[in-house]
Amino acid sequence: MAGNPFADELGEGLKAEILVELGTELKCLKSINEEEVTEEDITAANETRTERAKAKKEAEEEAARAAAEAAAEAAAAAAEVPKEE
Repeated sequence: MAGNPFADELGEGLKAEILVELGTELKCLKSINEEEVTEEDITAANETRTERAKAKKEAEEEAARAAAEAAAEAAAAAAEVPKEE
């Protein structure tokens, strides 16, 4: 994939990234960029995909916690403000 900016940026990691993104959709894929796809490549891609999914879930949970804390703090601050008469 010479001349492809994405391929150039990933360099040696191109095959792994393609396998991670495609998952089991292309199980019949035998080579990428003239490199053989091995069972070890597929196993590593599956592990990477699982790790990324776990990290994404943890980040989403942390964002939800932070949003809930911010909402609780805003509600507490609003409750402390005395009403003007």
